[in-house]
Amino acid sequence: MKITMLGTSRAGKTTYLSALLGTLYEGAIDGFRIGPFDSTNEEINKELDKINVLYKEGKWPDGTSGDNVRNLSLSLFKNQNRLVDFDFIDYRGGALDDISLNENSERTMELSMALMASDVALVFIDSIILYHCKNIIVARRHLGVNPIMTVLSKAKERLARAHKKMNVIFVLTKIDAIPENAIPALKERVKELYSNIYSQFGAAANEFKIFDVSAVGRNTVKTTAEWIEDEEEGSRHFYVTNDIITRDLDFEASNIVAVLAQAFLEGINNVEYDVVQLESSIQNLKSTFNRWQKLIDTLFHKSVKKHQIFSLEGELRKSKSQLNDLASYRFELENLISKKY
Repeated sequence: MKITMLGTSRAGKTTYLSALLGTLYEGAIDGFRIGPFDSTNEEINKELDKINVLYKEGKWPDGTSGDNVRNLSLSLFKNQNRLVDFDFIDYRGGALDDISLNENSERTMELSMALMASDVALVFIDSIILYHCKNIIVARRHLGVNPIMTVLSKAKERLARAHKKMNVIFVLTKIDAIPENAIPALKERVKELYSNIYSQFGAAANEFKIFDVSAVGRNTVKTTAEWIEDEEEGSRHFYVTNDIITRDLDFEASNIVAVLAQAFLEGINNVEYDVVQLESSIQNLKSTFNRWQKLIDTLFHKSVKKHQIFSLEGELRKSKSQLNDLASYRFELENLISKKY
């Protein structure tokens, strides 16, 4: 299963990942925890340990910068049972700036193809910017809505042709820095922000979820939001700075785990769909192989075709096994979502 995070720089993707690992990497909630997919992979283990140590110290790792893509191969466990392996992918927010300049760029193709391989896309929205930008057009610009819609739309077109599904979850970050009573209205504004995506996904858009998350703690962040005039460009830019006054290490990060639980629930449905498609592909391949066996034997390609079939069948068995394991805990995942973690 693949989960990809999208959002502008400083939207809260890396902070979310840090809070998630800090909550579930060494600890567990209702028996659920996450760990490295490959315990012998020193690079990933080092990255996980670094993020976890910083979290315990009340600090955050650096955001994904440059051309970097943070890809963590993880596994979900229930007590000692390994349920599912998944990739958690964090694309640098600056990639969206490239796409906003040229929606047909190589970066657009790269990101839309990555989304096509994903089961769930987490779209991160900075609630502070959304709260202060009353004009929806200004909010779209500062939240990178247009480039995000571009890659989602292009990915959807390819997904439809490949008979594959992908779900979208909106993650409203930094809610501990805005008034609590403003959150319901901001969730409604998210639908307005992404109205084009809602219309393009049609009936599937009714299943889009919007989660509000926090990772620091209310009354522990001093937020400064201001408009700054750029005399050279002759335009105004909106800047937000957040100073963590104190980090409450006992604070339970709100809805951090719920977002992951929802991603797994939606991933279950997508994997079920993919399994059906994979079974169909295997049957078609076997049928083709049987019809052309003599010709294949003559051309010495028989072993190649058999290898393809065996590879697909191995992938199918693994997908079915993990699907069954994860689906058996569907009710418990739903319970996680109802809790404020």
